[in-house]
Amino acid sequence: LAGALYRQCLKSHSGMVSCRAGLAAILMYQGKRCEALKHMRKYNRSNPGSSKAVRFNRLIEQFEPQCN
Repeated sequence: LAGALYRQCLKSHSGMVSCRAGLAAILMYQGKRCEALKHMRKYNRSNPGSSKAVRFNRLIEQFEPQCN
């Protein structure tokens, strides 16, 4: 349910980075790591200096080999 709400948020407010960050977290929890990493990268491009971007970068580095 939460994932659907975040997807709806992205559809109606594509520039709202908090929607993308929330969706990435939910996807990671659901085990959909490759899809989550895609959203993390997009978040980081929009918000590169944030503390969340630093955490997302660590997750991207950790899980990216599994997605290639």
